Amino acid sequence: MIHLIMGYILLGLLVLHVILHWKLIQSLFKRLIHKKNWQVPVILAFLFITILLLIFPFFISIKVQETAVGIHSHGHVSLQQVDRKSDLERSRDVDSIVHNEEHLEPTIDDIQVHGRMTLAQVAEEFDVPVSFILTGLQISDSVLSKTQLGHLRKQYGFYMNDVVHVIQQYKITIRGS
Repeated sequence: MIHLIMGYILLGLLVLHVILHWKLIQSLFKRLIHKKNWQVPVILAFLFITILLLIFPFFISIKVQETAVGIHSHGHVSLQQVDRKSDLERSRDVDSIVHNEEHLEPTIDDIQVHGRMTLAQVAEEFDVPVSFILTGLQISDSVLSKTQLGHLRKQYGFYMNDVVHVIQQYKITIRGS
């Protein structure tokens, strides 16, 4: 919403700027386009392009979704098919868990994991065993705990949200015991 409001404010300032400098714009236009028979086509082309740019955002729809995990290899990107729930489905699962369990600690919003974090850092910060994280992400137990999540994500094709969900599952498991 703030972007829309700022866009309207900037558009208004642009219109005000053009109005205040209209004589200068006319003078420069006449200097650049000397021939009178070229002035009308240039004005019409400029107006056409301006109108297209103004109405273009109303005719497009942008749909952003993550469809696969990129695996980088020698500068080339290949896509690896990942058979996992979508982020929306996972968030619905966690929402239903959160609403069904009272005082569930920590909530999804409280769990922040980043690619630069190591398995050991995640385990220590959220009090979850490294072995539980590896099992939940379907990663071999031979992986070192000092390995960064970003490297593991590229190698094994999971999402950072998957790590959050494994932590959440561990908290639910411990709470249920």
